[in-house]
Amino acid sequence: GLEQWNPLMKGGFPIQASVLKKEVFPAFQVNIPPFQKEEYSFDEFMEMIRNHPDLQAVYVKKQRFGYMVNDTICEYGIVLINGARVVTI
Repeated sequence: GLEQWNPLMKGGFPIQASVLKKEVFPAFQVNIPPFQKEEYSFDEFMEMIRNHPDLQAVYVKKQRFGYMVNDTICEYGIVLINGARVVTI
């Protein structure tokens, strides 16, 4: 069956350590690493991901197509994850 996707957050960089502690790493469901600073750049965040034993950074590209069905917003998407194609509805 179909599953509804609910985004947890939308953020940018630099990102506050408090957001990483309270929102990002809990969403990953992994141990939260120690933080030495109050905010992190994208490169610093990626270094944190690379050094975490339970996480793996991947390249993602998404192409989205929106449409309506019975007054409901729907989306068809083509997602490439490290080059592997996944189609979403």
